[in-house]
Amino acid sequence: MERRLTVSSAELSVIAHATEDIEKVCLSAKNLIPSDLHDTVSFKKEHTTGHHGNPIASVKATIAGQEATERLITDLGSRLSSLDKNILSDNLSQFVDNDGNLYLRLDKQAAYLGEVQLKQQDPVRVRIRFQGRPCTVETIRRACQEMGLIS
Repeated sequence: MERRLTVSSAELSVIAHATEDIEKVCLSAKNLIPSDLHDTVSFKKEHTTGHHGNPIASVKATIAGQEATERLITDLGSRLSSLDKNILSDNLSQFVDNDGNLYLRLDKQAAYLGEVQLKQQDPVRVRIRFQGRPCTVETIRRACQEMGLIS
């Protein structure tokens, strides 16, 4: 009997550039998290310096546990367009690393408005960790289909 692949946690991270309001950037990430999970998630801010000496802030939030992580994925899947779901499904191997982590890059500006859209530039990054074996692109595909992230 094949063991079912499950999710264990998710991490959201986003960079606030010097020209951006850090609270608005935090809100972009928070808007991607289902409202019933807001009280369980804390945002950690780290101030640093960019490549050209400009101040930037890194914002991270972790969602722990299978139930909360599945809730996040299901919610993202319900808000993702069918076009983005198809892009994700057709190119899933490009979104999965060798350790079985799924990486999504979501539009920071759209997230601020409460929308979920894939975008490569200046995104809110979401790393989803899976547990169980085998942790392959195909088992991740099945898990994502079950949670409604892809069709």
